[in-house]
Amino acid sequence: MLQNAWKNLIMKDRSLNHSQSIVVVIGLGLALYILGDWLTALGSHYPTGWVGYAPLRTGNVFGGFHPWLRLIIWLLLIAVWVRSSTALLSTRSSEQHQDLES
Repeated sequence: MLQNAWKNLIMKDRSLNHSQSIVVVIGLGLALYILGDWLTALGSHYPTGWVGYAPLRTGNVFGGFHPWLRLIIWLLLIAVWVRSSTALLSTRSSEQHQDLES
C-alpha cells in the first residue's frame, strides 16, 4: 500500500507554470553563485595581524586555487545554470505551443 502511494506521488505530473519556472531558475542561479563563491575561496585567506597601531588588512587574497582554475569553476557552474535553465524554460514553452495549436 505504501509503495503504491509512493509511486502515485512520483508519477504525478508536477509541471511548473512559467512564473514558477522563472523563480526556480533565479533560485538555482543564486545557489550556484553561493557554491561558486565558496569553491573558489577554498584555501584562500586574507592577510591578518597588526603593524604598529593599524590592523594589517588589505583587499588582496592569498592562497587558494590558481586563477585559471577559478575561471574553469565559474565557467562550469555557468554552463550548468544555462543548461538547466533552458531545460526548465523550454519544456514549458513547448507545452504552451502545443496547447495553442490544438
